[in-house]
Amino acid sequence: MVSENTTRWIALLAYPELTLLDLVGPLQILRGLGAPFRTAVVGENLKPILTDTSVCITPQMTFADIQDRT
Repeated sequence: MVSENTTRWIALLAYPELTLLDLVGPLQILRGLGAPFRTAVVGENLKPILTDTSVCITPQMTFADIQDRT
């Protein structure tokens, strides 16, 4: 069992041509888990990424950032 004091990160990958529903659907469910789980949209860098519908999303963290938190 995970301790309540231990943050467990769930990383969702952002990449070019991503279908938004593939990101937002899981994100909406996983954010509802509550403590000790936290979600983050991660990417190679923090630059905006163009999805398959021409909507840009910006990662919250890089791969290195999330790795440092685990």
